[in-house]
Amino acid sequence: AAHAIYENFRVRTFGELLKSPIDERKLELLGELMFGSHASYAACNLTEAGTNRIVELVRENSANNLYGARITGGGSGGTVAVLGRRGSDSVISEIAEKYAAETDLRPFIFKGSSLGSFSFGHLRLEKN
Repeated sequence: AAHAIYENFRVRTFGELLKSPIDERKLELLGELMFGSHASYAACNLTEAGTNRIVELVRENSANNLYGARITGGGSGGTVAVLGRRGSDSVISEIAEKYAAETDLRPFIFKGSSLGSFSFGHLRLEKN
């Protein structure tokens, strides 16, 4: 139950932090929320070694404009979301190369963001 309770707090706090202008301290807080979320998920044995290692490599490179990372996707997935400043592509590439050298697995890097529902609309569900 601890993961669900604290994850709810982390998600709400993350959302609140995004409502005002982002500065360096706020990026650090957002990143720690992501790292905390990953650690909590790992404590439930829902992560896997590869995603744990990528999160660890991001944490080791936090001085290089990377702030946080966490597993994402549908449970025990192989996707890690990373919070970093624009221009941190080279550090991400270095992490991917290090991971590939350690595991013989080459990560695929997605970057940027889509327009999401803005591009195709949305539905509002209402209770009758």
